Amino acid sequence: MLIRCRRWKGLHLTNPTRILSHQARFSAPVFPGESIAVDLWRDGNVISFEARVIDRGTTVIKNGKTVLRT
Repeated sequence: MLIRCRRWKGLHLTNPTRILSHQARFSAPVFPGESIAVDLWRDGNVISFEARVIDRGTTVIKNGKTVLRT
């Protein structure tokens, strides 16, 4: 499985102790050998994300949210 993250630069998540909470909803299955693209965007101390299977264009993780300690 290949996971490719886009828009990761600038998030500076090198210290996992900064994570206050993390949640996501699995919305579809991922099959062996499929590649996943993860889109991330930040708004203050909240990082939102979605993941999709590249070849099928199917979103497999929705409503992803990571809250960082301030």
